[in-house]
Amino acid sequence: MDIALLEDMQEGMREFTYKMQEEAAKMGLLMNTDKCKIMKIGEWKDTGRIIVGGDEVETVDSFCYLGSTLTDDSSCDKEVRVHVGKANAAFVRLQMIWKSNGCVNKTKIRLYEAVVLSSLLYGSETWPMTAVNGKQLDAAHNKWLRRILHISWRDKITNKVVWERMGQEDMGNITRRRRLCSMGHVARMEGESWAVQAMD
Repeated sequence: MDIALLEDMQEGMREFTYKMQEEAAKMGLLMNTDKCKIMKIGEWKDTGRIIVGGDEVETVDSFCYLGSTLTDDSSCDKEVRVHVGKANAAFVRLQMIWKSNGCVNKTKIRLYEAVVLSSLLYGSETWPMTAVNGKQLDAAHNKWLRRILHISWRDKITNKVVWERMGQEDMGNITRRRRLCSMGHVARMEGESWAVQAMD
């Protein structure tokens, strides 16, 4: 079971962790020290250690939680690189389809959106993206679309023409739309969910 504990003070986190360990023990569960990590965002005055099962919990500057890489500086640079790599691997596995002349572009683009784009943009609704991150996503997106259409950079065809042919648009618009959809879901939530509290 994966659990994230949030606290704004070291002492509070220590108490929270010990309480969690105590409650887990009542259910016959043990906290795995190797998988427990602490990540501090900002400065904590208290430098005391947090002990679980006799071992000190490691303090890290980044870790992977539910498939997403979280960092102490809230950067998504590493996350973008990881997702570009995963999406590129998915694209390469479908190379035979992209090269096929028997498969129409409409089918190729539906497959591209379902497999490649979904891998690329998983969790992007929460990424604090910079202009550089946006350019990295755009570069990958344009490269893959050109390969599907068998267009070389030497053909002097603009990205806008490529998007029109494939019914696509730039990554800025795609990620913006995904964020707005996500925000709409949160805005319609009722009660005291974490997502609603984070918005306030």
